[in-house]
Amino acid sequence: MTKPDADADFDSGRKLRNNDGQIEFWNTGPGKNWARYQAGLDACFSNINARLIERCEMKDDGVILDVGCGTGATSLALAGKFGHQAQITGVDVSKPLLDYATQRIESSHYTNIRFLQADVQTHVFKQHSFDLIASRFGVMFFTEPTVAFKNLAIALKPDAKLNFVSWSTVDSNPWFSIPRDAAVDRLGKGVAGDPRAPGPTAFADMDYVHDILSHAGLGDISIEVENLTIETTLKPAEMAELACNLGPAVRLMKEKGGSEADARHIRAAVSQQLGPFKTRLGFSIPASIVVVSARRTR
Repeated sequence: MTKPDADADFDSGRKLRNNDGQIEFWNTGPGKNWARYQAGLDACFSNINARLIERCEMKDDGVILDVGCGTGATSLALAGKFGHQAQITGVDVSKPLLDYATQRIESSHYTNIRFLQADVQTHVFKQHSFDLIASRFGVMFFTEPTVAFKNLAIALKPDAKLNFVSWSTVDSNPWFSIPRDAAVDRLGKGVAGDPRAPGPTAFADMDYVHDILSHAGLGDISIEVENLTIETTLKPAEMAELACNLGPAVRLMKEKGGSEADARHIRAAVSQQLGPFKTRLGFSIPASIVVVSARRTR
């Protein structure tokens, strides 16, 4: 099969769907929870963020797009690496997260970061405008991922790179599997979903990711699974609350109509099951991520 040209019409005559479901999700309770738990999440994902930033390369005065920027941690880290000469745009569908990100930037010393509320799948970016596109856990939520990545490919300058990290499987990440199992023990199994449906672990299959990127017009694709740790000083009750408000347990609670008593039971079970990962300072939890890079080769 011939790989489509990055600047050609992807599917002329077809109206693209936007991410209505994800837009609603990230602008209501879940999005507000991410803003609420920003400090805890930044701490938990600091090692993962550092791994992403380490792989990002460009000239210091380049133009960067941070996809799914959330509350701005990755945008700030990119500014920390490339300095004040870089121009950084963080894009996200969530107004609650972007409001928080804007407050963080306004209280920082960086004046080279701006934010855009937009759906990457349908937003019209200027062609060949970015020297680097980066994302930490922000690209697994597209209803039409090939369309979204084609849009990003067109926005890259020739030879510029895309770097992102996504989650590997649920079972290889106690961060997800412990709350899921605790919720299932309490409420029963939920309806089996499509593992590639928009969600945190939608890109766990590396062949699937490679296929998406290739058909989007990207080359020099590198996809690796890396194991590291989530490090945090949060207390057990705080970790349990965080894990139960931002993952599989939330979805099962919603599906099953779980009560507050169910929620308390699940949080207690999660707190207990996190015990083996407790350290003197907090927690060190194994994590498995997919580390991806690709290049606009033409």
